[in-house]
Amino acid sequence: MDVIRSLWPGVVGGADSARQAFQNEIIPQLHSGRSIETLVARKADSNETIKIIITVFLFIQGVIAILTFLTIEYTVYNLFPVLAAVEDDGAPESYEPLANKDAVELEESEGSKPVEVDEILAPRPRPTTSSLRSTYRHLRSVSGRWSLFRGGRCWMILRSATVTATFLLNRIPFLPAAVAWPIASVLTLPLYVVWTHIVITEPNHRNFWYRFPPLGLVYRAVARAALPYFLVRGFEGYIVSTVVFALVGWKPSRGSILAWLLSLIVAFIVWVCVVIPTHAIFIRVQASLLAKEERTIVPLHRSITAHRIEGKEYLFTLDAWRSFSRASWRRLFKLYAKICLFCFALEAAVVAIAVIEFLIINPIVTGK
Repeated sequence: MDVIRSLWPGVVGGADSARQAFQNEIIPQLHSGRSIETLVARKADSNETIKIIITVFLFIQGVIAILTFLTIEYTVYNLFPVLAAVEDDGAPESYEPLANKDAVELEESEGSKPVEVDEILAPRPRPTTSSLRSTYRHLRSVSGRWSLFRGGRCWMILRSATVTATFLLNRIPFLPAAVAWPIASVLTLPLYVVWTHIVITEPNHRNFWYRFPPLGLVYRAVARAALPYFLVRGFEGYIVSTVVFALVGWKPSRGSILAWLLSLIVAFIVWVCVVIPTHAIFIRVQASLLAKEERTIVPLHRSITAHRIEGKEYLFTLDAWRSFSRASWRRLFKLYAKICLFCFALEAAVVAIAVIEFLIINPIVTGK
């Protein structure tokens, strides 16, 4: 027993020395300091690669989203309402097709012939702009996918000219900013007319510079219809804030929820009751200046060309207002409502995708 006790410290010491030797000699041989640094560097490089891939993915996705929104803003917000404003109503509102198929005897010189009722009063086809889908398909059928961007070059020049004129007018002392944009829009009115003509007509290989109507005719015909629309758009924000302040005594900038809700309601009322009607009248007056030889992609309302029979140069603003029937207003307002719902749904989908991607990507980037 004494012998064992005398040997036990050596055994224990040998185990400790063996463990120390394993830690100091064997482990460094298996994993040198350089290899550990290499593993750490590889992990860092892997994280950097993942971050680069995610950055490139988000950049491409952002570019696609911007292009998509620009396409929708131009096609849906601009092209569709123009086509809806000038298209013929189709069947009159008071017409209702009969449900039964009783035969009707028509008196003819050669005798009587039984004819079906629905053959006599066959319903006219619905207007193309009665829905977003039919309008989209009709545009695609005109000249393919690029038909969705018809008039795009003229539109960019128009916008550039309007922005430049607005910038220069804003440099004039004591000129209100809300007045500068309407004045600039009136100055670039011929471009508006040409763009409208390009949108509603069949593809034409002529440069749009050669499609300008006489400038004197443009301002005589369109200025009185354009000015109310431009003024309302220029003072739209001021009108909304003034009405809200008159109702509750606060401005939306105060952060009041009631003021913000009222501002949305007032903006909606102004848009429905003033902006849409003035815009529709403005479009029809522009369309009345279209040359006789031009062919349109939608059937024009009969009032747009009726002034030629009466010997007039253009459609008067009051006549353009009267030309809109109840069916025309209903179709136009429904189109705007569908546009708003479509854009709201698209924005909600984009926000949902962004939230999901953040929840997935953030832990990968942060390493949590």
